[in-house]
Amino acid sequence: MRDLNEVLDLQLRLPVGGKTYVVTPPPAAVAARLMNRLTIGMVVDAGLDVDDDLREQAVIHDDNTDFAADCLGPVLQQMTDDGLAKAQIDFCVTVAFLAWTVGRDYAEQWWETGGKVGRPQGADSLVARPRTATPTPSAEASTTPTSASASGTKTTRRKQPQDRKARAASTRGPSTAT
Repeated sequence: MRDLNEVLDLQLRLPVGGKTYVVTPPPAAVAARLMNRLTIGMVVDAGLDVDDDLREQAVIHDDNTDFAADCLGPVLQQMTDDGLAKAQIDFCVTVAFLAWTVGRDYAEQWWETGGKVGRPQGADSLVARPRTATPTPSAEASTTPTSASASGTKTTRRKQPQDRKARAASTRGPSTAT
């Protein structure tokens, strides 16, 4: 087999101002941290309750260079040294974040539309929403009180325990003892 790096092109190429910046994928631990941030952000966006500490992890602060470095790696320093505008760097950070979490196709769409693309397909399925009970036809039919219970509650009678001899006799049928 060929080397995996020959088979897969995992590098992200970001052309800015006549120069192409080549961003390599983050190490597995950093990628997991980025995915965690995406998931928490989606939960927050869905309006579900999130612990304040988790919510803080999902917030991207203006001075959050750790997040930018997680997304761009050493390319962040190259962009800074080349004098790119903060808006350009932020856009590249977002594209890299999307590439490493949602996927390259969506990241490229984001790039090509200047960030004017809808939510990624299947994003809603990443967040478990609270289920609402949908009554089934049989459940709707059972809501009418029966004559046994005017309150609409259902009670079941508990079987009375039988002694062993009586139970054994009932399973064998009538006794033919003489």
